[in-house]
Amino acid sequence: MKNIKMKIGITAILLIISSYVSAQWSATGALATSGAPYLIAAANIGDTIYAVGANNTFVRSIDQGVNWSAPSITAPNGVFATLTGTGDRLYASMKINTYDYELHYSLDNGATWTMDTVGLPANITNTGKPPMSVKYMGNNYVMAYTSQKAYYKQLGAVNWIETTIDVVITDITSLPNKWLAIGINKILESTNNGISWSPITTSGLPTNFQGNIITSNNVDRLFMSNAPAAGAEDIYLSVDGGVNWTLTNSAGLYSHANPWVQSLFAVNDYIFASIKPEFANIQDAPPFNISSTQSPSFSVGDVSGLPTGQTNTHLPFFFNSGNKLFTLFWDVYVSQPGFSGTTSISKLDESVSFDIFPNPVNDKLIIETSNYQNSSIEIVNIEGQLLKKIPLLNSTTNINVDYLNAGIYFLVFKTKERVSIQKMIKK
Repeated sequence: MKNIKMKIGITAILLIISSYVSAQWSATGALATSGAPYLIAAANIGDTIYAVGANNTFVRSIDQGVNWSAPSITAPNGVFATLTGTGDRLYASMKINTYDYELHYSLDNGATWTMDTVGLPANITNTGKPPMSVKYMGNNYVMAYTSQKAYYKQLGAVNWIETTIDVVITDITSLPNKWLAIGINKILESTNNGISWSPITTSGLPTNFQGNIITSNNVDRLFMSNAPAAGAEDIYLSVDGGVNWTLTNSAGLYSHANPWVQSLFAVNDYIFASIKPEFANIQDAPPFNISSTQSPSFSVGDVSGLPTGQTNTHLPFFFNSGNKLFTLFWDVYVSQPGFSGTTSISKLDESVSFDIFPNPVNDKLIIETSNYQNSSIEIVNIEGQLLKKIPLLNSTTNINVDYLNAGIYFLVFKTKERVSIQKMIKK
């Protein structure tokens, strides 16, 4: 018996696509609002950007860095060290003395904080030591890790659970259907939200590779930096979950000594790699590489607008909100390199329709529409991240969604003129 079709309100989505090929930067004003000489941390949850000054002042912007405020907050014990946006909460690593750190999170934009160290290694009561890096793994899960230990849990759970990772961890990342951890000559994967880990048999990486940084575009692409070669650290690409790797042209774009990769960030087909600057060179802005094509082809990134004459520190990290790219370097800086990033919902529009069923769905989803010419369907998670894009060739299209974890997703239906959306529940 055919499942009953379920229609949900159709919503038009307007996309702002930048025409820039490489980034051109401008300060957002977070630094001035903080009143500090420089910023030490930044992160985002959706359109809200958070930052902390060297004077421990917490600032935020609810409109992608356009306007900033320094709200009155009940800060956690200690001094802010890092900020990380994870699903519905903002994590902060707080330095409470010379050696020790605590993890805290906020569910109300930093107004109040809850300590979250149950299950983490302790040096003094309720204190995680050494400082934990925190990373959102998708589907409401989060990991906290150092080079020696890694822990996971579902957001909202009280206890952190130690993983079975048996390597010296250099970095972790996630795809929609797996988590990955890298170490010396080893890549591990977990397909059950961190419960168990097993090594991946890889191809295309050098013998005895020493992976340093790994990242994903949260859809289907992995990027990993490897030990220095050809004058710089190499970046490899995998499009099959870490099994096969291809060397990109990332190395050799800079002539100074040791231009190694310091951070990686991917969104859509874009990949950004901050590069270690030339020693003692404070006349030039901090360098980075960029590739914006499906088959990566790196070039030197546009650093115009970034500050010079202050330090030779590298860009510590990138992050995005919608189609805007952000980086932290004294202030929070923003650019629009050209990726679409996340989508933003505007007004209701009943002129474009498509049907999906069954909904909730287990493995096979059917899409029906009379407007299939020059159209596509995009699967987007609740964080607004694009997971997959499927061109529509007929009025009826079957899509395999078995690889998705249980949860809420959005199907974005695009034609040349209009964009519509429906909610999909994966069982």
